[in-house]
This record gives sequence, C-alpha cells and structure tokens, in this order.
Amino acid sequence: MKHAGRLIDQGMLSVFQIRLARMWERTKGTQPLPEFQAFDFDSIRDLLENLMICDVDGSKHPLEFIVRSQGKVVTELYGGDRSGRMIDEITPASLRPGAREDYTAAARRMVPMFRRKAMTDCAGRPVSFELLLLPFTVSRQGTDRIISAVYLFAEGNGFNRRMLLAER
Repeated sequence: MKHAGRLIDQGMLSVFQIRLARMWERTKGTQPLPEFQAFDFDSIRDLLENLMICDVDGSKHPLEFIVRSQGKVVTELYGGDRSGRMIDEITPASLRPGAREDYTAAARRMVPMFRRKAMTDCAGRPVSFELLLLPFTVSRQGTDRIISAVYLFAEGNGFNRRMLLAER
C-alpha cells in the first residue's frame, strides 16, 4: 500500500480517508489509475456524505475541475449545492492557491494528494480540515475525475461545519 502509507506518514488521521486511499490502491492494481466505474461505491455508502466528485477538463490550461456531485456534509460546508461550478469559483480565497495546486498535482501526477489545514468555524473555534484527493480515469487517457474526501475534527468535537468553506 505505497500511496496509503505515504499519506499516513503525512499525518492523515481519518480512518475513513485511510480506508478510501487503500480502496483506491486496490482498485488501481497495476494500472496507472483506477477506473472510476470499477470503484465500489456500494461498500462506502457510509462515507458518501463526505465526498465530492469533480470532472477534470484536461483540454483547458490550466486544468479545470468541475463539481459533478457532492454529499450532505460537503453541501453544508459550502452552504449549498455547488454542482456544475468550478473548484476555483467555490473555494474560499484563503484556500484557493493550495487547492488548485493539490487538484492539479493529483490530476497530472495521477497519485492521491492530502492536505491538512487549520481553520476556524463561524464562532471562531479551531477546526482541523483534512482533504484527500483521489484521481480516476474514465477514458483510460489520464485523469478524468477526482474524488475529494473531507474530514473535519476539533478538540472536544465542538464546532459548526455549516458554511465552513463558504466565502465569508
């Protein structure tokens, strides 16, 4: 589990993100990227509310990442459904450069990317925001989709996730 081990070494704490990374690796097998159609979404029903799926438009420079669908937790984080919009449009300005860098790296390098960011909720309480990006192929021509898995935690679990990623 080469990639999952690397992500754990980078400080990934979420058991559900580790589970996704390992599943991504098993689905990939010996191919450069796992096929999106082969990913077993039925086995991760309990995680779907924390996922966002983006299409990758590789014909654009720089690459564009368009939200295809999102789960309940992601909808709460952004304060609404962002389907059809580009990641650059929905990501708060303070996170945009890092997000663009991570999405692009996942797409071009065809490897999972992980980032942890300290944030505050609407009441000023500290929250740790973890993002796992998993690249997939549909066309077998490179990265066509990226699954984003969000995990949030705080000491004592006292935080409000609503609108955490909405521009304030």
